[in-house]
Amino acid sequence: MPKTPAIMPPAAWPPRATASEDDRRGVLGWDGPWLGASFTAVCLLGASSAALATPTFVPPAGVTQYRLAFVTDGLTTATSTAESTYNDFATSQADGNSSLPSTLWYAITSTSTESAASNISCGTSCNANVPIFLVDGTTEVATSTNALFAGSILNLIDEDENGSPNFGAYVWTGSNADGTGVSGQQLGTSTPVTGWDFFTSDMLSTGFAYPDASTQPIYAISGVITAPSVPEPATLSVLALGGVATGLVRRLRRKRPSKA
Repeated sequence: MPKTPAIMPPAAWPPRATASEDDRRGVLGWDGPWLGASFTAVCLLGASSAALATPTFVPPAGVTQYRLAFVTDGLTTATSTAESTYNDFATSQADGNSSLPSTLWYAITSTSTESAASNISCGTSCNANVPIFLVDGTTEVATSTNALFAGSILNLIDEDENGSPNFGAYVWTGSNADGTGVSGQQLGTSTPVTGWDFFTSDMLSTGFAYPDASTQPIYAISGVITAPSVPEPATLSVLALGGVATGLVRRLRRKRPSKA
């Protein structure tokens, strides 16, 4: 059931950890509502965030088609009523990692004219069958777009476009957990609702609303990406033999005596 959003006054907004502080030391800080109270926690990471920046992308193993998702490192307001504004922002953030596959990018957001489910839809068959991964290419978020909006979330979208942790952020969604827009509180209204990448149950909708002029990240998702085909072993053998034969012919030609 959709939650009744509660508006957080500015005085209650949690402070945001900055890259110049916790992240630079390899420590991630976050604040969020916990049983009605605000808390601050730290999570020691095995490596500094700098070591995770712009990794070489590795396609997910064992799949022919997939989608990628991330929570943006950059922040945006939620004042626009046009879904294209947020799609463009998602694209600009993805462009920050040249290692990612070339594809279209969409925002997992709802406005008064289009829901998140509609905005990121890739077709009936695709919605039911194409899995979603984080940009690390190994962590599966959901087995499909339908599963994402059915609450069957395997892992949080808690990495940014570079694969660096962005854990515990409030995220503009304007949506219910099922991908529909929260009536009167979609992006482009005065107090859109947010998600929270801390619990899977709250990832797409917390029920908490913020003034639209404040800045938060958004979730971004790619279009459908087709994994590069891998030649069958027999094909590789034929190619190898062909290469050997070509090499022999060239050597014989070089050794052929010249005419007197």
